[in-house]
Order: sequence, then structure tokens, then C-alpha cells
Amino acid sequence: MFIFVKKKSFWLGLIWLIGLCRLFYHFYYLPDLQVVFCDVGQGDAILVADNSVQILIDGGPDNKVLQCLKDNVLPWDKRIELMVLTHADSDHFVGLTSVLDNYIVENLLVVNLPKISKDFDVFYQKVKKQIVDHDLKIHFPVFAENGCITDYVCWQIVSENNIFLSGNIFDENYDLDQLSDLLNKSLYNNLNYNNESIVLNLTVDDKMFSLAGDVEAKGELAMVNNGLLTKVDVLKVPHHGSKSSSTLDFLQVLQPEYSIVSVGSKNSFGHPHKMVLDNLEFINSKIFRTDISGEIKFTKNYNTDWKFSTKK
Repeated sequence: MFIFVKKKSFWLGLIWLIGLCRLFYHFYYLPDLQVVFCDVGQGDAILVADNSVQILIDGGPDNKVLQCLKDNVLPWDKRIELMVLTHADSDHFVGLTSVLDNYIVENLLVVNLPKISKDFDVFYQKVKKQIVDHDLKIHFPVFAENGCITDYVCWQIVSENNIFLSGNIFDENYDLDQLSDLLNKSLYNNLNYNNESIVLNLTVDDKMFSLAGDVEAKGELAMVNNGLLTKVDVLKVPHHGSKSSSTLDFLQVLQPEYSIVSVGSKNSFGHPHKMVLDNLEFINSKIFRTDISGEIKFTKNYNTDWKFSTKK
């Protein structure tokens, strides 16, 4: 019995030591600045971090985003300073529901335009709970608005979003049935949810990222015409490489060195479309896809050069 206890204590101690070493390694080697295109299958999720300050832009179609956060955020940091939902498609918001279960979110930037579904109802209730429990603040996009979340991370909204409802969709006076009635009364029939995506120009230190949601050709042209688009270093390819997006007019303004396609393996939509890949090759952009490369990262420490890496 004594020998058994001694061996058991040894193995427990070894497991504890290995865990401590892994935690130290994670802490010591986590870069100061990160932009991570998470591998969440057929959907979008992008983590931007300046040390312990995080922005999460979309969350993918399920809880895979939690692994991305676990790998790239300190384990004791359970706070996200800004969550952005570019639009209410399930492949962008469902994963955010699991994030709301595991993290405190300080601010949510979201289009005032829900999609009525069981999945959105779950997300909707989780947001309302964090408003009550943790004073989560709701923000709606304002065209050309800009700001900084740290000295190294700044953003600008370059999409022209409409205010669809006069009130806050997360107001406690609303339930989803009431919102459904309001939407049916106030929205025009040919509404394109994708073109209402929040599109951000994101500056992280000296590198510019264009995070384009699911915006399609009409939305791209509007942004070209408004004059706020500029050359960027990295483009999150709109709408997972759908042929409805990534027009040459749009791409030739941005001229991204890297183009990241967030897409699921063997997806039923045929994303990314050959025409999009041809357009990106035409402007000599380096194309990377999460279905092929897995998680895609741009990282740096202060006063050092950027590093680019993929998981596969």
C-alpha cells in the first residue's frame, strides 16, 4: 500500500509539473500583438490581441472558436474587451454564444438587424444576460467612425450600415417574437444581409487589415466610391471566397499582400470560387485558406518584425 501511494504521488506531482511548465511556456512565448484567423470550418472568427486586450470578430458556426481562444489567450484572462458580430448569419454568430458562456464581454459592436431563428434566440438571450450580469455595452456601427482600443490597435468602420430599427434590439422590453413583427413591418423585401456586414479597417501597429465580413459586390462598390478604402497588408476575403464578392475594382484598391480565405473543407457552397482565386492571383496577392493551412497568424513583439505562421 505504501508503495502504491508513493507511486501515485509521484505521477500526480509529475502531471502537475508538466501542466505548470506548459502554462509557463504559454505565458512566456505568447506574442505582444496577434491577429489570428481561427480555423472554425465554414465560417469566420478573427482574434486580435494586444497582450491582455482582445477583440473577437465573429465566432464561426460552432464552439471551435473556444480552442482558438484557449491557444492564443492567457488561460486566466476570461475577459474580451470588444466582440464584433459583423452580421447575423449563423456561421458568424453561433460560436459567439459559447464565448459568452465562458468569457465576460465588455462591449459588443453589432448591426441592429437580427435574423429570427432558434440559434439567434440563444445568442440573443446570452447577450441580454451579460448586459444584466456584467454591464455589457451595446454599440451600433457608425459610418466612418474610428477609434483605438490600445496604443497599438485602432479601427475604422468603412461600411455604410442602415439603422433598421429605432430601438436597441437587445432592449429588455423586446423578445424575439416582437422583433420578428418589427422586422416584418420595417424591412424592405430585397434586403441583402451580407451587404449590411460591418467592415473594418484595422491597424495593428504598422500593419493594416481589411476585415470584410460577407460583403458582396454592391457593398464593395459602395466602399470603393466612398473613398475610405486604402491599400492594406492583409485582406480577410469577403464571404469565404464566394463569387458574389471580391470584385477586381475592390481588390485593386486594397492591393493586399496577403489574402486570407476563412472556409470549410469540401464545403457545399464551392467556396472559394475559381473566379475569386483568379482575381486575387491577378493582383499578385498571396492566398492562404483555413481549410488548407488551418489557423493563420500574424504576430510580433513590440519593436520586432512581424511573423507569419500557419498551423498546418
